[in-house]
Amino acid sequence: MARIAAVTVDVWRGGSRAAEPVSDTLGEMAKDGYDIWVIGGLVRDTLRQEVGGVAPVETKGDLDLTGSVPPGHFAEGVREMVGRAELSIRFNPFSGVVAVSHEAAGSDRVLEYASLKGTNLGEGEAWTFSCDLAEDSEWRDLTINTLAYDWRAELIADPTGEGLDDVKTMTLRPPAKPKSRPGFRAHLLFRYLKFVRRWPDASLHAVRRVLQDEFVQFREDVRMLSSPQLKALLKPFGTSQPAQIACVLALGASLAPVCDWDEMFSDVIEGTA
Repeated sequence: MARIAAVTVDVWRGGSRAAEPVSDTLGEMAKDGYDIWVIGGLVRDTLRQEVGGVAPVETKGDLDLTGSVPPGHFAEGVREMVGRAELSIRFNPFSGVVAVSHEAAGSDRVLEYASLKGTNLGEGEAWTFSCDLAEDSEWRDLTINTLAYDWRAELIADPTGEGLDDVKTMTLRPPAKPKSRPGFRAHLLFRYLKFVRRWPDASLHAVRRVLQDEFVQFREDVRMLSSPQLKALLKPFGTSQPAQIACVLALGASLAPVCDWDEMFSDVIEGTA
């Protein structure tokens, strides 16, 4: 069941600098009745600092937002501001993602907005968008990454009802059964491995169960990836492909020892031999 919780920590503190160039635009959209939430690492890591007693988090200086604003409308609203602030904007109409970056710094991202995703999708269809955090949460990797912060009301929305507790207990738990959209399980898999690496002491029972129940489907999704897609997903795990594969296999073995990780990446392993 979804939960709403007040927070004593200022989640917005780390993101306000990133949002400053477009803060007027965000405020105008909120006045028009749209919901805009801070989501992702800033929320998760700040709450982990508060409830878990971990060291203060160094933010990257960028901001992840979601909300009910249609992606095209958000892009147009922000575009009116970016010229004055020496920012560039990229809008992907298929995914609904709007990325704002510093022009001088090239890829130095300021913020990224992704409209809330709907659940009524068929395979290969363009994304449909929603006004519902609960629907959107079914497309996210872990409950800890579904937590959304309303900086105006200073409230945390926990659409799965488990995200806040999972931050406290360092539990990695998928919010829903993985969708059958092509490539989606492959994306989830690498996200799971990323957090196993980042949170080595986390409870893995829930993720392990999903992988063991649907390992064949995860394996087929990975094998369907194009070479550039796989290269992008492997990039955070090492400086060369052999090192990346070795890291992924070691993380996979610690996550779900009964699964045949060598089989999943057999084509890539043979290609690096």
